[in-house]
Amino acid sequence: MKQSPFKMTFIFGLIIFLVPIFLVSLILLFNFVEKSKSNKDIQPKQEIIFEPDNIIDHDTVYIERPKVKPKQVTKPAPDTVTPNIVISDSETIIDTLNLKK
Repeated sequence: MKQSPFKMTFIFGLIIFLVPIFLVSLILLFNFVEKSKSNKDIQPKQEIIFEPDNIIDHDTVYIERPKVKPKQVTKPAPDTVTPNIVISDSETIIDTLNLKK
């Protein structure tokens, strides 16, 4: 069955006519509700400020480490020791006590 063109035109005209009326009525309704909320005597609440329990001066954490003494490395004694030579007019004396073999 075909729908008549008159019926289709009539429905289309109603939609074009009723949709703007519906949208405008919604806008007016929301506007009215919003104004009724704002008309009430609203007293501002007094602000309550709480001081913080602990005040952080800085956020750096210092870790104390035990002071470590540097290792003392002893150098080995040289293998050869130069002997003390005393030169005199008459004879040469070599000190043999400090010599190592």
